[in-house]
Amino acid sequence: MTTTKRIGIAAGVLVLLAGSGFGLVHWEGRMWDERVAQIAANPPQGIRVAYEETGRTWRTRTFRVRAEAEGLRAVWDGSAEMGWGTRTVLTLSLDEGLGRSIRDSGVSGYRDSMVVETSASGAMKPVLWRLDALEFKDAASGDVCTTEPLLVTAHEADGKTSVTGSLGGFVCRFGDGTSASIRDLVLGFAAQEDRPIADFSLSGGTFDAGELKGDSFSVKLTSRRMEGADKTAAPAEVRWEERADVEVRKPRIEGEAADRVGFSVRLSGLTGAFIEEVTAASEAAALDPLAGWRVLGLWRDAFLKSEIGVTLDDAFYEAKDKTAHLTGTLRYEASPQTGIPKYGQFELRIPEALVQPATIADGVASGELKLVNGEYTTKLEITAGGIFANDQPLAGPGIYQLLR
Repeated sequence: MTTTKRIGIAAGVLVLLAGSGFGLVHWEGRMWDERVAQIAANPPQGIRVAYEETGRTWRTRTFRVRAEAEGLRAVWDGSAEMGWGTRTVLTLSLDEGLGRSIRDSGVSGYRDSMVVETSASGAMKPVLWRLDALEFKDAASGDVCTTEPLLVTAHEADGKTSVTGSLGGFVCRFGDGTSASIRDLVLGFAAQEDRPIADFSLSGGTFDAGELKGDSFSVKLTSRRMEGADKTAAPAEVRWEERADVEVRKPRIEGEAADRVGFSVRLSGLTGAFIEEVTAASEAAALDPLAGWRVLGLWRDAFLKSEIGVTLDDAFYEAKDKTAHLTGTLRYEASPQTGIPKYGQFELRIPEALVQPATIADGVASGELKLVNGEYTTKLEITAGGIFANDQPLAGPGIYQLLR
């Protein structure tokens, strides 16, 4: 093959590649225009959306989006770039609406960007939202708060929406001379179409909230379908269990220090229908405080029907290489023999090393506390007839009035 032929073939390949690339960019631009038009024509219920294109080339777009809902208005400036996928960037405008309110409220340094990308095949990539470091000052009180950059990532696939966020930390110094701070915050959220409850997690490093300080903390909420749940039940009637795990390491409060404190608790028997009913009642209570009794009534009725229950797997306090534990359950149990329903029972165990003898002298004398294998223990029983500790009455039947 001669050099001339080689050059000709190479040139032909380059022309084909250039043509293919141009065609791909043209197709991506057309798809982007159609998607924007569809969103503008069919906004989420209750939201008014206006889209204005401010510039265009064969592979880019610049635009402005206005959205308004229930009197709240926000404006975003945006740009889009096509080429082996699309990349759209949105930034909240600080000149009007919500952005102007933020600017006028004493916040300085506010600058955010949301990045939405798709692959060449049109598949969505994780959405990224970044908020730069900012400062808030309240001239009236003298409060000053600063935050480090915040990064949030959201992704949806196979009916599951996952959101993660990280914040380097924030510091607040108040006009009265006190302060508060948290380092290394990490947030997680996961919702699935077939689950009525989303999973949630929050953790952080060193924190200082005035009298309360610590080295780290974590909060985790997870849900799962209950074992033995009726597989033929309608989705809204499937029973779920919500679990909460909370832990604080090296907590210090008013001069008292511990190694760890926390708890693990499960709320079982929840259904999608019950959650929707409680949510609706809670929203009504936000507008009318008297409607709050409706929320309490829903929980009470579900408890008295033995539909829901609470299991405290462990509440712990660890210090001096010793650990105190509280475990137990809250669940309604009818008692045909006595006619006095049971509401729950717990067991408390406290190592001797963690107790000042003078503070528990009365409990030991009455039998409410017993020393067993180096631990002060008590078994609590909650019934319609009262609360008992090691069979010693702590409260009369007045508790029954709360559940009637």
